[in-house]
Order: sequence, then structure tokens, then C-alpha cells
Amino acid sequence: LELFGLERGAVIGHETAGLRLWADPADRAGHIAQLMRDGFVPLTEGRFRHKSGELLHTLFTMQRIGLPGSTVTVTTRVDITDRKRSEQLLELELAATLALSQAGDLRGALTDVLRLICENTGWEVGEAWLPAPDGARMEWSGAFHSGIDGTGPFVAASEVRAFAPGERFIGRVWQGGVPLWNDAATNKPWRRLQHIPGGVQSQCGFP
Repeated sequence: LELFGLERGAVIGHETAGLRLWADPADRAGHIAQLMRDGFVPLTEGRFRHKSGELLHTLFTMQRIGLPGSTVTVTTRVDITDRKRSEQLLELELAATLALSQAGDLRGALTDVLRLICENTGWEVGEAWLPAPDGARMEWSGAFHSGIDGTGPFVAASEVRAFAPGERFIGRVWQGGVPLWNDAATNKPWRRLQHIPGGVQSQCGFP
């Protein structure tokens, strides 16, 4: 329970499907089918979700055990999230270096890097902002990646925006010089982000 950030009372009496622990429900369905067919799932790697929405990587096994009058499933998991993140970061750095070396211009290079970041982290939308020539504000660079459709209004709203140091989320990241996180569950997303189909759960920025 600690691995998923869940309390005992939130689990007892609930089916695992309703807890939405699996990052991809199709993975759960496949492993459950294997469990029902073979009686066990050997040690394998899986992706799950923390209560906060954070992606978790684990090694796990599943075993059906017959008891008098019933059959139970015993599952063991080992958290390997930190190890996977280190591996993914190294792969991302290598891929980004290659993309930068092959790009024809800055916008193309930034677009490739945004695509790689989104693909490796699971983020749906990525954008890059650059200082204006006079250094007084941040302007949209035109470099953008989206894994969802219907982001045209978001792009149009971004193209005409600029942020001074400390202004809104972009300006705060620029002024602070450190990564920043905004959880839409507790902080209302800015109007520009409301153009993203399906809404925004969270956003992060780094200088």
C-alpha cells in the first residue's frame, strides 16, 4: 500500500481494477489472462500509478494459491522506479545529443528534444520559450510537441503571448532559474492551458 500511497481503508472491499493501479489497463488484462491460464506470472517488469499520478516501475510476480473453499492471488512487487529513471535519463541525453547534432536550425532542434522528453516521460504536451532579443520577456519559440489532437487553439494562444520575469508560470521558471511544478488539482491552470483538450492535470517547467 505504501508503494501506491494508499491507505488500508481505501483498498479493503474494492476490486483491484477499480483502484486503477496499472498505468495501462491492457497490461493488467494480459497478465490476468496469463494468471488464469497458467496459475502464475513469473518475475516481470510492470508500470503502475501512484495515488498522485506518478508513474511507478516495478518487478512483480503473481501466484494463484488454492485454500480450503477459495483461491487467492498473491502478488509481490519490488520498486525499481529510481533505477528506470536513471536509465531513461541516460537514454534521453544520448538521443537529445544526436537530435541536436542533426537538426538544421534551433527550432527544429528544440522540437526534436521536446518530442524525446515527452516520449520518455509520458507527458502529452511540450513547448519551449526563449528570451526576446531585448531580454525583457520570454516569447514562444514555435518549438512544440503534442501527443494529442486538437491543440490548435493552444498554439494560437501561445504565439501571441509573452511573459516578463516572474509573470505567470513561464516567467516564474525564468526568474527562479530552477525547475517548477504546478499541480492543477490544487492550483487552477492559466487560461492559455485551458485550450488543451481534456484539461491539464499538472505542468512542470525547467530553465
